[in-house]
Amino acid sequence: LAEWRLPALTDFAWLPDTQILAVSEPDGIHFFDLRMRRNLRSLYPQVGGIVDLAISPDGTWLVAGSRLGSEAEGYVSSLELWLGPNWRPMGVLYNAPRGLASMSFSAEGRHFAAAFASPVLERNSVEIWNTLTWVITDSLKTGPVLDIAFAPSSGLLALSPDRYAIRVWDFDGQEWLYSFPTSFSGAVTQLAFSPDGLSLASAHYDGMLRLWDVRSGGLVWEAQAAEVLQSLAFSPDGSLIATGGAFQNSLVRLWDAATGELLRSLEGHLNGVERLAFAPDGRLLVSGSYDGTLRVWGIRP
Repeated sequence: LAEWRLPALTDFAWLPDTQILAVSEPDGIHFFDLRMRRNLRSLYPQVGGIVDLAISPDGTWLVAGSRLGSEAEGYVSSLELWLGPNWRPMGVLYNAPRGLASMSFSAEGRHFAAAFASPVLERNSVEIWNTLTWVITDSLKTGPVLDIAFAPSSGLLALSPDRYAIRVWDFDGQEWLYSFPTSFSGAVTQLAFSPDGLSLASAHYDGMLRLWDVRSGGLVWEAQAAEVLQSLAFSPDGSLIATGGAFQNSLVRLWDAATGELLRSLEGHLNGVERLAFAPDGRLLVSGSYDGTLRVWGIRP
């Protein structure tokens, strides 16, 4: 177990096939080498207020998403682009007078999606870019999306269009496939596909963890935690699901992905766990808290 602390932590993402973790705070991005336990480099975007990071599967691109403003005054968001492996700044890709909610690369890296929310219904959308040209190719009209996730092995995109349902978009067929209903008290907080792309996990405000069959749209199992589930991640081999809690407690929990059995609860965070990510080899799990604390857990095989 190791621990780092930043003034504030907003997101993190692993560089593919490495032990290097890119960690963002509102004004910068830091590359931590977990084996050497040191910061290798920092990037400072043109626009502050970073809330989200995304790194392409081949490590070619890094996108930093910023959001400034407030619900009362309105939000403005920016997407800033860097080219790896030396992280050459490519400038601002996109500006929007809306709030950035979530963003992600597709598994093969050909698409990049970003969800923007607005109190004006028709301005809620998910914008999709072709990463060869960085031109927007699709714009999906939605409700105020909280989270999006690409399937690893198919052209599917899952999103929560109004927090109380989960919808799945098929890129190949250019159609909505189905919806997974939730409940008013069970608003969706996070989505994550299994590594084989056959299952979709959803975490909920009421502490419910659900696993869905992507092929049929049916519920496989559900499990109940005692806290709001704020974060969610699959292990690379698909055997584990990690969840992070908020409000009632700040536990990191490990669940059996096949059965929904709770395997272990990890204590240590003093504030809500807003981010989780397994290392590419599955031996480490990183958890990040609202208070800027980053904890690294060893995962037994």
